[in-house]
Amino acid sequence: MGDRRGGGGGERHAGRNAGERPRPKEWQITEVDAASWSGVLGRSAYNSYEREGHVPGWGAQQDKRPSEADAGSDTRQEDRVSAYSGRPQLALWARSVCGGRTTYHRVAVFPEIRLEDGETAVISGKDRARLSTAARTVLDRYLDAEDGWPASADCRDTTVLGEVEQWH
Repeated sequence: MGDRRGGGGGERHAGRNAGERPRPKEWQITEVDAASWSGVLGRSAYNSYEREGHVPGWGAQQDKRPSEADAGSDTRQEDRVSAYSGRPQLALWARSVCGGRTTYHRVAVFPEIRLEDGETAVISGKDRARLSTAARTVLDRYLDAEDGWPASADCRDTTVLGEVEQWH
């Protein structure tokens, strides 16, 4: 078995059926992405994200994943998101053994955020905790999907590596 990549994604289009559906609320997830890289491709993909500072352990909020208890409280501080940070997203990384090879998985959730050039938005601790919970749910469903690549590659021994806030 050679090096492999698998993945998928989904998106909610606010403009589509505009007369039938309201515009998403601020911080509502409108898109998700999931990908896996195995073998040499796995390490190469992880290194590529690492060079950009987009792996766990980098950034202002490293290793501060809110717990379920934090989701209902205001123990976590607000965070600021700049219009210049690109498309804000929260990514969650995991590592498994798939088909006998080390494999990296990355899922990302993209919230609705409306910013003009130069503006800054504030994400509350509660909204941040919701993004975290959603990212974990996406990862679990991606890895457990019967018709997905991770299941067909017999992925096992999964370790969650951590989250990355890509809005700094």
